[in-house]
Amino acid sequence: MKLGQITVSILLITVSILLPIPALGQEKVERITDGITYFEYSIPVGPKVVQVLAINRQNDNTDLEVVLGGKQILGIEPLDRILLDFNEQGRIPAAAVNADFYLLKKDPFQGDPTGLCIIGGEMVSSPVNRSVFVQYTNGTIGIERFRLESRIKDKDLKIYEIEGVNQRCGENGIVILNTLFSPFSRAQRGSSQAAAKLKEGRFTSEGSFTLEVTEKMENDSILLIPENGIVLTGLGNGAEYINGLSVGERIKLEFDLIPGIGNIDIAVGGTPRLIRGGKISIEYELENVRQSFVDNRHPRTAIGFNEENIFLVTVDGRQPGYSIGMSLHELADFMQVLGCSEAMNLDGGGSTTMWIRGEIRNRPSDGNVRPIANAIVVFSRKPEKKY
Repeated sequence: MKLGQITVSILLITVSILLPIPALGQEKVERITDGITYFEYSIPVGPKVVQVLAINRQNDNTDLEVVLGGKQILGIEPLDRILLDFNEQGRIPAAAVNADFYLLKKDPFQGDPTGLCIIGGEMVSSPVNRSVFVQYTNGTIGIERFRLESRIKDKDLKIYEIEGVNQRCGENGIVILNTLFSPFSRAQRGSSQAAAKLKEGRFTSEGSFTLEVTEKMENDSILLIPENGIVLTGLGNGAEYINGLSVGERIKLEFDLIPGIGNIDIAVGGTPRLIRGGKISIEYELENVRQSFVDNRHPRTAIGFNEENIFLVTVDGRQPGYSIGMSLHELADFMQVLGCSEAMNLDGGGSTTMWIRGEIRNRPSDGNVRPIANAIVVFSRKPEKKY
């Protein structure tokens, strides 16, 4: 059995040599389905317990996707609950891990992912200056940092810059809420809102879209987000701009993701980057991450890849005698040993969870499965019956 082009025995020898540990014990190797292999390692020094999913990129039986807790932004659910009802269009979830950082505390915007999230080409959450795993519509994958340039243009050609998508509106800002946010908008004190429906086509994460204003409300009201439409929420100068719109008026919405490398199918954020071009590159300063987050040991989740495989990795932690977790230096070392040419850190701590075929395979540090905002899921197609 192989992990990329490296046999399991060679991988074990390589890890024990390159990682700053005296030995690595192999706990388990398991074929999950065609194209997906599970590895579990117990590192004596620490100790540390690591789970690895290797997804063969050349195998047509698997699809990588991003899914939301509660199927919307404002819905957090444990990973096993998120996947409970998935069995659609001839595909079943084979494995999954938790994904981006998110707003966990009780709040009207609880569940808002921190970074860029795109599902099926549509923007779920706008980017911040943090790493993002992306899969383009042509099948290529990468890790990038993006920024969003978005604007609304009314009938008088007056332009207002959009602050973000599916998030809290800042002072003098305008944000966009789409149907992936929630059935309804959220009231913010002093806000004005306008619902608008797309005239034709569908929303994507980049492009120009013509919409018709269908409803307006002021004074902190809540609006139903129209199917194939949006709600504009504004505060301060942004509210004044929205107040100037008229029901029936056509407006233009523009999205530009920079850098515009290609059409994105899925994207999910994390931080920071760990590997660039096969070399360790922990880019925490560029991504405004605290030094203590890098140096201290925590439960971790990561994603990496090379030409042959995508790797989903979880590291148990905060459990002395079983697994103490990893620093990002140790995690980057581990991802490099796996053979990753690119890798990035995802949300960790109590969120770190690996699910395989209905079973949680790691030991979450909270003692139970924490509700999360989004997840990276590997779907396996059901084999067609032959007659």
